[in-house]
Amino acid sequence: MKFAAQLRLYLAFIFIFIIPNVNSWAIDVTSDVTVNRTRPIYDFINLQTITNVSIENISTETIVTPLQLVVDSITSQEVTVANADGQLSDGRPYFNYDSLLGDGLLDPGEVSLSREIRFDNPNTLRFDFTVVVLGEYQVTTNTPPTANAGADQTAFVTDTVFVDGSGSSDLDGDAITYAWQFTAVPTGSAAVLSDPTAVNPSFIIDLPGTYTVQLIVNDGMDDSVPDTVNITTENSPPVANAGADQSVVSGRKVLLDGTASSDPDGDSLVYAWQITQRPLNSQSVLTMAST
Repeated sequence: MKFAAQLRLYLAFIFIFIIPNVNSWAIDVTSDVTVNRTRPIYDFINLQTITNVSIENISTETIVTPLQLVVDSITSQEVTVANADGQLSDGRPYFNYDSLLGDGLLDPGEVSLSREIRFDNPNTLRFDFTVVVLGEYQVTTNTPPTANAGADQTAFVTDTVFVDGSGSSDLDGDAITYAWQFTAVPTGSAAVLSDPTAVNPSFIIDLPGTYTVQLIVNDGMDDSVPDTVNITTENSPPVANAGADQSVVSGRKVLLDGTASSDPDGDSLVYAWQITQRPLNSQSVLTMAST
């Protein structure tokens, strides 16, 4: 009959987890953890009920020591905690889990090592008890990343220019993302960045002038202070076009046409014509050679 009574105890031994009020100095992390326990067994020699308990972090925050499992209440006054590490100021027994965390941290998803919890239960009574978990959350200070948009450049109209943000960095070693945008372009320009989120996007210079490109990087938490790079066009040589070849009768006037000449920068052109080859004894002379 005594054995049957103990078996009933095993089946009735139930954990109930609630979040009662705790001392003002403690941080209650019960809602962010799961308390895992083995099936209770009974020690007939010491008349104690025993279970092994571990704590699992189910939150997205890191929990740090001191980490304590507090037995908040027991439904039977004849059952008491047998092997607590100490008592809180209000008399509740607690168990330290500091030594059961390898690095002093309980990271998200991590489970502590388990420890044995014993209850004095000489009369093999059925009982329930409640627990809370006390700990602290790790406080992390993020350092914003630093944007580096690269050195200023000069280029010609129609050139493809690459801007380079690879010199950007994050002091904490966090991965960074990139956000480029034009803050100034020549009036009328239709320049477009190839990929504003790339490390080194490109664009085509379509008009002479100065292009200012801004870079902001983000480390997943904070934006950097913006950094800019200026791309200024150099003077592009004009393109001369003397017109199509012609066949004429000797002695007739020939009109040359340079109007198809052009300048990539849109600058005004001046003309300078000269005869570089003529028939033997020819006395031909250019008129208005600068038009």
